Amino acid sequence: GVAVTVGPGLSPCLQVGVREARRVAAKLQVPIIPVHHMEAHALVAQLSETGIEFPFVSLLVSGGHNLLLLAHGVGNYTELGSTVDDSLGEAYDK
Repeated sequence: GVAVTVGPGLSPCLQVGVREARRVAAKLQVPIIPVHHMEAHALVAQLSETGIEFPFVSLLVSGGHNLLLLAHGVGNYTELGSTVDDSLGEAYDK
């Protein structure tokens, strides 16, 4: 399959990604796998490091989101905290 970020994020950027994913998936005749942007960041550590098992705490800092999560399992999270206004990553984007 072809994995593609479906949100959250900037709509024009997401649209470009989805459009290209549809093109590639059609060409390869495989399904599209929608991926939550922040969930992907939280879970990628399990792909690159050994010994990271559920539950774990994840701090996500990006251009538009700051989240402190307790990851219980795939798709199962408790939000421990987030920013009320601008995210830290937004300062780098400006």
